[in-house]
Amino acid sequence: MESFIKRLRSLGWAGAFVAGLIQTVFAIPGVTVSAVIGVIAGVVAAVQNLFLTPPVQVAIAVFLAVLWTWIGVAVLRDRKRPRLTLPAPDYRYGLIFEGIHPIYVRNDPHMGLQFVIALRNFSSGPIRYSIEEYDVRLGTRALPLYRRGEIGSFLQRGAGKTATRPPFSAEDVRAFYGQRTDGTIQFKVVYGSPGDPPVRRFAMLLSITIVLNDDGSSLGFSHGITEESDDPINGG
Repeated sequence: MESFIKRLRSLGWAGAFVAGLIQTVFAIPGVTVSAVIGVIAGVVAAVQNLFLTPPVQVAIAVFLAVLWTWIGVAVLRDRKRPRLTLPAPDYRYGLIFEGIHPIYVRNDPHMGLQFVIALRNFSSGPIRYSIEEYDVRLGTRALPLYRRGEIGSFLQRGAGKTATRPPFSAEDVRAFYGQRTDGTIQFKVVYGSPGDPPVRRFAMLLSITIVLNDDGSSLGFSHGITEESDDPINGG
């Protein structure tokens, strides 16, 4: 009996309750295992005899008939109502990088050289995106620190948009005349359903190269993908 009580207590609060109840019953003088078994057998026999009486069986049959009739009517009425089901949107790898394009204006002191990245939504539904990081470095020059979330918008399915940072000034670009200059562009974009928090983070590290002739009248440009990732946020 003691091992049985210990096993019951190891089953949690419900087992501990039953174990305590059994110990309380057997603590009463004159109560033995045989007496308890006899009481249990009597209760089982009484319940069995109760359910074998015709009035109880009729009541049970009527209850089941009414219950299943009501269930059948409810199912038939529900089938007449049209249901609109929408597939769950899949945003995995839904934001696509379409390239980077330089804008070079030689004679504008404020414009200089600017880089434009192109993004497109190839997910199964519209998305809302926000750029977390956007760092542009060229040679020894770097654009001002990007403010998180400064660039962001919505994209319908299949739509594309561009994102830019302020340009390098004409004075900055003049330092690159007559040489090849390497740099990097790094950005991170979070995106997801327009009405919910973002579920994916798209990140890229690009290597860029510009070649300007001695007077800056022509620009050569190339770029390559160094790192790329599209990871879930909180299980997205």
